[in-house]
Amino acid sequence: MKFVPATEYAIDTNVKDTNVNYQELSTVASFPFQQKVEWLKQQFSTIHTPWEEGHMKIKIRRSNMLQDSVDAIESIDIADMRKTFRFEFIGEPGLDAGGVAREWFHLLSEQLFNPDFGLFLYSSVNQMCMQVGKASLMNLVLNLTDV
Repeated sequence: MKFVPATEYAIDTNVKDTNVNYQELSTVASFPFQQKVEWLKQQFSTIHTPWEEGHMKIKIRRSNMLQDSVDAIESIDIADMRKTFRFEFIGEPGLDAGGVAREWFHLLSEQLFNPDFGLFLYSSVNQMCMQVGKASLMNLVLNLTDV
């Protein structure tokens, strides 16, 4: 693996119906935060599949949230990644009008950044920051050697 400075590397997107490239990202990087948010929302809206054309239902167990979530996301075809995701906790009644999705993102983030999992650890410099854990780096190296 070789790291290349962003200033020396540029690639046009291959996502249909977008024209995002390094030059545009470089320009957007200088925007104030709220303007970046609006730009990102606009980019999402250009590639988003309307609800009427289909959506993805993700069913997971609370007791196995991280693994179920990884399995579910990995099983989605690339074309379906543009669809709206609806979440359901197995065995729990609930209509995902946004609240279930918000809870899923919240709980999944808590698990991903839980130092007990070893994916991310508290920074040795600043306990308010996280850094990639050695276990994550080992998995990355192992996965790259499989390619």
